[in-house]
Amino acid sequence: MNLDWKEYINPTLNVTMLEDYSATKDLKADRPLYEIVFKTKRLVNAYDDGLILETEREGENIGILIPFTPEKCVEIFNF
Repeated sequence: MNLDWKEYINPTLNVTMLEDYSATKDLKADRPLYEIVFKTKRLVNAYDDGLILETEREGENIGILIPFTPEKCVEIFNF
């Protein structure tokens, strides 16, 4: 399925990343820990390989590129 993400420019997205995308190591257990990562921001652009979300940090607008590969689920607000 190909979704035209350009139709969803400006709404807020909540992107859930794959659990192993942000694996860290538990030194005591000698195995990886998997964290579920969420990004919730406004969609400002979409490309063939990922989405650009926008946030503001310390008075600056910052673009966050989220490649499609680690995405598990995307919620679209004000759909």
